[in-house]
Amino acid sequence: MLKTLFMSLKLVFNHVTLAFDCFFQDVVLERVLDEVTADSLNSIIHSNNAIVISILKNC
Repeated sequence: MLKTLFMSLKLVFNHVTLAFDCFFQDVVLERVLDEVTADSLNSIIHSNNAIVISILKNC
């Protein structure tokens, strides 16, 4: 049961993270940042997502 709960939370977290990333990249970054800065921030976001997923897999 705990494993099922963890998997559900992981799925929700991934969905929320993806939704935020899409909003952030498509709306916020497009309006206020130049292309180089936006690309740098996108790289940081994807790197952080990979770290979080890696940590969740190891739990």
